[in-house]
Amino acid sequence: MRPKPRSRAEPDAVLDTCCLVNLAAVDGTLECLAKFDLTWHVPTAVQAEGIFIRTAADSREVRRIDLDPAMASGVVNICAPADDTETALYVGYALSLDDGEAMALAIAKNRGWKLATDDRKAQTKAKEAGVVLVTTPELMQVWALRTGCSEMEAASTLRRIETLARFAPSDDSPAARWWRQVVEKNAEA
Repeated sequence: MRPKPRSRAEPDAVLDTCCLVNLAAVDGTLECLAKFDLTWHVPTAVQAEGIFIRTAADSREVRRIDLDPAMASGVVNICAPADDTETALYVGYALSLDDGEAMALAIAKNRGWKLATDDRKAQTKAKEAGVVLVTTPELMQVWALRTGCSEMEAASTLRRIETLARFAPSDDSPAARWWRQVVEKNAEA
């Protein structure tokens, strides 16, 4: 399970649980992450959480998100606090955030990585710490451009995230307007 060879131009980004679940809803895997010019990392605290996604919009049945294929293909790397500084940051953030968000933020802060999160408290803490944020709506807007999918296909994918991951972009999310316009314009798709 080797990480993919990376270009020096690819910045690192760490995924928290909510963003991971949202992106897994794109196609049931995390292969969509390969469409970004980022090297993706999942903290061990996120990996250890029960990461589940609904199997269908009208079902209460869920399945565990399997990180192994994404790790084997090098799309995702597992990370953990590497030193006392990251551990201390993690413990401090865990006082007000869930473990996955706390570890993701601690690692992003200490290593200068981006943080992919939709959690409002984690976003507030990240902004206070000077950590660069990306959200699911921003990522999906880039994904739609990079894949060259039709607007109808993008709308279908966004609706899948809304139903399977139970996610809706917050009004202040940078790409929330784009998300809503795509979904509304293609409501019958």
